[in-house]
Amino acid sequence: MSLAEAMRLSPDAPLRTFSEDEKLPPLPLPSLSHTLERYVDSVRPFVSPKELARTQEIVKKFENGEGKVLDGKLRAKAQSSKNWVEKWWEDKAYLEIRVPLVPFCTMTGESPLDMVWKYGPGCMVKYASLYMYYTLEMWKILRAELLVPTQSADGKTIFSMNQFRRLFNCSRVPLPGKDRLDIHFKPEKEGTCPSHVAVTCNGHIFILDAVDEATGSLLNPLEWERQLQCIVNEAYQTCGQGIPRLSCDDRDTWAKNYERLKFLSGENARNLQLIESAVCLLTLDPESAPQTASEATMLCLAGDYRNVWADKSLHVVFFGNGRCCGLADHTAFDGMISITNSFYTFQSLIETNGEWSGPSSIRPLSAPRILNFVIDSALQEELDNATLRQNVSKRKVIVIREKFPVFGKSFVVKNRIHPDTFVQMALQFTYYRMHKRLAPCYETATTRAFYNGRTETLRPCTSELALWIRAMLDDKRQAEEKVKLLRIAAKKHDDLMREAREGQGCDRHLFGLYCIAEENGMPIPELFQDPSYVKSGGGGNFVLSTSLVGYTPVGGGVGPMCLDGYGIFYNICPDSFTFTISVMRDSVETSASKFFSNLCESFFIMKETLLNSKSEIPPERKAHL
Repeated sequence: MSLAEAMRLSPDAPLRTFSEDEKLPPLPLPSLSHTLERYVDSVRPFVSPKELARTQEIVKKFENGEGKVLDGKLRAKAQSSKNWVEKWWEDKAYLEIRVPLVPFCTMTGESPLDMVWKYGPGCMVKYASLYMYYTLEMWKILRAELLVPTQSADGKTIFSMNQFRRLFNCSRVPLPGKDRLDIHFKPEKEGTCPSHVAVTCNGHIFILDAVDEATGSLLNPLEWERQLQCIVNEAYQTCGQGIPRLSCDDRDTWAKNYERLKFLSGENARNLQLIESAVCLLTLDPESAPQTASEATMLCLAGDYRNVWADKSLHVVFFGNGRCCGLADHTAFDGMISITNSFYTFQSLIETNGEWSGPSSIRPLSAPRILNFVIDSALQEELDNATLRQNVSKRKVIVIREKFPVFGKSFVVKNRIHPDTFVQMALQFTYYRMHKRLAPCYETATTRAFYNGRTETLRPCTSELALWIRAMLDDKRQAEEKVKLLRIAAKKHDDLMREAREGQGCDRHLFGLYCIAEENGMPIPELFQDPSYVKSGGGGNFVLSTSLVGYTPVGGGVGPMCLDGYGIFYNICPDSFTFTISVMRDSVETSASKFFSNLCESFFIMKETLLNSKSEIPPERKAHL
């Protein structure tokens, strides 16, 4: 059985993609004492003894006073909700954010199609046709609920698949103050859902029917190729209106212009509905030919915004030489959802050698429809101003994608270290070597074992890790001692990850306490105004924003959390690590390329230390390595 086939359930299987979602247990709420203990532990590496004593005093006062009251209110809420944090998180982490989605909030990543095809002139339409066929195949699999539900590593726990309902046919809708998420997708048993795809090219927007109305079957790649070539031909007869640019503005400006578009014409309102309900968005950019993964990722995130409808949950971009990237609005789902979709498409292409061997006939198909908007002088001025604003904003974020090809998961596992833990330790070691201080760090931990679960924050920079880093930089320390401290720090990380996945992390609980105070009109507690809270990463101040995005070559990332921070997202493969690293261009402290270079050095140093620790690595293993 191929990997792509292994992702699909048998039609006869009793299990279905979404069948277990309503059976999952509610998201736990940790005890207040546990959360505060974990919080204080996370503060220790970043503050002086005097500052720590002050923070402990504030925490104790909070635990015995207003914290107890707030926690009681939060527990009452949790009693009547299977996921007490779900709406708050979606609202405050996503829908209430007012900055432009691109380049600041949108997830992006390059598909490693060089493992399937050779890039070159004239490849775009053919490659995009095959890619979109398998993307729509995933849509059809989800409609039939035949995608195998994600499970825990030990196979004992089925994860929530709720976010997959928002992968396709989903769009954010701009509103003043707080946006809305509209979900048009339905599994077959729940009813019909739209089957068209929106395609942008040269500032135009087209609607393409991806399913043959007569038979209900998907367009095959040859039919896709004909339809996409028609779009490219028509798109370059004139320059398009570039309406998508409006969606790349700050959210309140876009909300105002969105309402103006709807007000001007019923046709505009229908066009907006077609875009928002589309299965996904495809962009064809025959004029661009990025030569590297970094160039492609950067061009996707900060390229021609005339073709980027930032609100769409899933957006595929093909360049003239056949390179492919994706964009995804983070509101709808977390990174592993889009990674799963991209991996299915990628693996299907790998297994077919990037060639179509199915039916070669092309059915009579309706031509793709171009969407024309009615605009007035005020909206034209907004389009012009949006271009000027975006020429500035799109330069704010720098992103690179680079591979460390020397070793990977296999070497790390042989040394009895979890590969994710190893990478996290390397990130902290690298930051310390570059910046001479520790970095408050956010690592994503999944809580999908619970009802509608998304994520918890793991704070990887522990006191144990700090001791290990200082030992690594001390030439007087022996390799055996360094490795001993490494293993102590690694165990601490593993324990914290286990707790976070079990819903026992501290950050979502603290977030809930903040929200319940705000919701009840109560003063914001002193705990959240303590300088130690910010120094340890609270309030969006995590200097390293990180996540493991799987054990396949398919990956991506998002921008950093703060001005002088890094976004670091990584794929772990048997013999390599691949990183998507983002920084803010205005930062005078950070550099994505320098961080990656230093990270490679950290890997070499850590490997050498493990090899030199005779008590930890048997001689025969050294010879093998």
